[in-house]
Amino acid sequence: MTRTFYFRQIVRLRAHRRSNVELTFYFCADYDLGFLDRELPGVKLESVDAFQLCPEAGNASEQTGHAIVNALTQLWQSKQKITQPAIANIAEISQAWVSRFTQRWGGWQQCEKIITPAIR
Repeated sequence: MTRTFYFRQIVRLRAHRRSNVELTFYFCADYDLGFLDRELPGVKLESVDAFQLCPEAGNASEQTGHAIVNALTQLWQSKQKITQPAIANIAEISQAWVSRFTQRWGGWQQCEKIITPAIR
């Protein structure tokens, strides 16, 4: 598909006929639409990762992270102790995956230091 095709899809909204109405155009693909800034001055463009709209669209790592965050939230809301085994049990993953995920923030002990004050 070409730039012209994408441009035409957006222009088909005929926004020039409805200047008092805010229109939304959704485009779902792995394609850089940066050129539209130059072609359509004044148009607000927002790029959103598909995972933000639909977690099932994420890769395995994103889905695992989402399950871990949901498990943390569930434990926190129910005022249960937040531990790796508890998170793993709720997220239906291994404790090793929880540990691997928390490495992004310096490991489980560092995460625990961040999480514990936040939930008190």
